[in-house]
Amino acid sequence: MKNIQAKTVNDKTRNCQNKDTRHPRTILQQVRQWILTQNPDRVFRMPTHPDTIGPTFERYLQQYNKGQLEAIQGHPELAYPKRAYVHPRCISFVRAAQRQRYLKRCSSAWHDDIAARATLEEFWLAPKDATHTALAICAVPTAGLKAGWKVDDEEWHAFSIAILKEESQKGKHVIFWDCDPYDQLTEGTRVREALQGFQRLAYEYLRTKSKSLTIWYNNDRSHSGQEKCVRYSMERISIWYELANTPFLGPQDLRIKNCLKLVP
Repeated sequence: MKNIQAKTVNDKTRNCQNKDTRHPRTILQQVRQWILTQNPDRVFRMPTHPDTIGPTFERYLQQYNKGQLEAIQGHPELAYPKRAYVHPRCISFVRAAQRQRYLKRCSSAWHDDIAARATLEEFWLAPKDATHTALAICAVPTAGLKAGWKVDDEEWHAFSIAILKEESQKGKHVIFWDCDPYDQLTEGTRVREALQGFQRLAYEYLRTKSKSLTIWYNNDRSHSGQEKCVRYSMERISIWYELANTPFLGPQDLRIKNCLKLVP
């Protein structure tokens, strides 16, 4: 069945290419969107491709919270302890105004993709049912979000974020998990050295929302340079999700394994 499906997608892509000269990434987006609309109730596989579009992220990520709701339906005793909150959309912007500017600049062929991407502000404000852990995947253009003129040609990079509550509820621990980490990370590295681009913007936003913010950064380079950032970032979300949904447990917390604490 897998080979038959792959052949169908390849044939459809080939036909599109014969009819016009659209950019291959535009064609790929439209083929994927067509596949997604055929069976809205299907179980979706984890996105792994660097060119994954917004609706594909959304359909997969929504399964985390949907699955939890279905599991506890009719069984209130299963509702506690709750699992971690997973944001149902990929984050690509800090605020809605930034997304709107990007939509105005890019081709209309990409509006469905961009409109299905979330903002960091939406992630922060989303109701989380008093969970201790909030998880999200981010995917942004490596050249930054200032352009937007040629989405087809932009290279995108993905990483994961986890926000853990302090047991005292007075502070938060934020984990930036990037499979291609800052290559000069050591004990004592400052936040502004390690976090660049959108990660820096995310930190600046979160700093305005919490008076006590501790930043952790992945220092595991075993996946670096493989151009599989979406796959590894999605896998990290899954790993975090399976761990206990507890307040931050200190240095022994498995969610900060292979991470170093950054200096403000």
